[in-house]
Amino acid sequence: MNKNNSSFLEEQLKDDRLKQIYAAKLSNKPPDKQTRRYVIDNGLIKFKRKGRFLICVPKHLQENLVAIFHDQTSLHSGIAKT
Repeated sequence: MNKNNSSFLEEQLKDDRLKQIYAAKLSNKPPDKQTRRYVIDNGLIKFKRKGRFLICVPKHLQENLVAIFHDQTSLHSGIAKT
């Protein structure tokens, strides 16, 4: 696992739900209904959706991530447009 993944995993494990999923996946118990769509891949918790594995973003980072992504990709000029 590289340093960036390690840092992001630390953030994931601050989220109680992701921490529980991580512990369940490491326990090698058969997956239950809550954890079967999750995997640990390259040291990160990922969720399977439509055949793709997506990185789970902890709740405390979701708002910032949306704001950053929106600011960088926004094509509209918002309320300032004349």
